[in-house]
Amino acid sequence: MTDWNRVNRLRAKGYDWKSIADDPKVGFTHSDDSGDPGRALKALYLTRKSRSTRSGKPGTPGESGEDSPTAAPRRWGGRLEVLGVALIIAGLVWVAVALAFPSVAVLIPALPPRVPDIFLVVIAGIAVLLVPLVLGLAPFADHWKKGLAAGLALAVVLAGGSGLLAIAAGIPNLSPDTTQGPGVGWEKAPNPNWESAGKPVVFFYGSEACPFCSASSWAIERAMASFGTWSGLSYASSNPADTYPNTPEVALSSSSLLSAYLSWDVKEGSDTSRISEPDVSLTEQAYLNAYDTGGIPFFVVGGTYIHVGTIVDPQALQGQTVTSVQQSLQTANPNDPVYATIEAQVVYLEAYFAKACQNAGLTPPSAVTGDSSVSAIMAQI
Repeated sequence: MTDWNRVNRLRAKGYDWKSIADDPKVGFTHSDDSGDPGRALKALYLTRKSRSTRSGKPGTPGESGEDSPTAAPRRWGGRLEVLGVALIIAGLVWVAVALAFPSVAVLIPALPPRVPDIFLVVIAGIAVLLVPLVLGLAPFADHWKKGLAAGLALAVVLAGGSGLLAIAAGIPNLSPDTTQGPGVGWEKAPNPNWESAGKPVVFFYGSEACPFCSASSWAIERAMASFGTWSGLSYASSNPADTYPNTPEVALSSSSLLSAYLSWDVKEGSDTSRISEPDVSLTEQAYLNAYDTGGIPFFVVGGTYIHVGTIVDPQALQGQTVTSVQQSLQTANPNDPVYATIEAQVVYLEAYFAKACQNAGLTPPSAVTGDSSVSAIMAQI
């Protein structure tokens, strides 16, 4: 027995009469001498439609034609089902590709800890798919395969296009696997060296309003001075309305370092009244996507050594001023808690800087590696 309901669905999807006649689920049978089965099915379909029109009786739900009140909703329902499945599949495939090749997720975040924007595509697909399913506009079984094919094609275009752009921009594929390094908060990732002009890049991301960035700036300034000559430094204090208010700091936002050993890359918001996020390059964003959980300061040495969060505890600098911190560092009294707190982190920074130099094939300054405290830490990295 011919399933006229399925005939109408296949016609609405654009199938030709021969394909419809050959569909075993349609159940159309014809004699051998009836000629082309598609033509025979079409003739029978038109005959039934003509009889229904002449009799003035509405067709059965399964026999409604293209002009019936249910035809348009059915077509739109099918299209929505295809679109919904396509969005869901494209989003999930994008995440799978990003797990294997993180660089494709730099332009459109697809992996934690950054907000996985691509999941919005999946959510949108679910919402679109629910409309025809809840309203019963079209049979899902007739459209999911087409949606699957469209979703895979869309994922290939999006992920493949982003992958090519990432390669062209030199965005690295960074490993999500890290191991703990010596010192609080330090981690090591098996990444390729991040270099500029043959020197390891030291990337600092933060904000002058942040008390944790402010406290850490003293150790950063002091450690990097062992590898080059600073310029563009100034001094300020963190946001007075934030926790640890008015923490004195070395403002790094406009600084540069003349060095034969390190390439200084600083991105620090210069507004001390509020935390601000400076613009970053795609390569810098790749490191933020891979390792930053939302905290600042964020610090990368040579692409391999990562530190997220404060390097120096701002509690140690409460009640201090720029002048008093400078005096403590100049006096270098090991019993002075300000000097002791900052200097304890300077040796770790120097050790990681020196190790990054060695990874890049450079010989770090002997004044640094000759320090027994620094060399002991280097041996553990």
